Amino acid sequence: MYILTILAIADLEKMMDKYEIIKIAEHSEWLSQAAEWFHQKWQIPKSAYLESMEASLKNHSVIPQ
Repeated sequence: MYILTILAIADLEKMMDKYEIIKIAEHSEWLSQAAEWFHQKWQIPKSAYLESMEASLKNHSVIPQ
């Protein structure tokens, strides 16, 4: 069990090397693509995600983004 877990973690680390995590607040040009990804993943209307993300970008509260 532990060996499989270690191998899975090692594989995940290799996969994550291929991705860069960005903040939408700093790269709003990705807003539409991000909303589309969430829409495809959970079948909630893209417009709902866009509305939420745009509201989040306008709100500078202490809640982490």
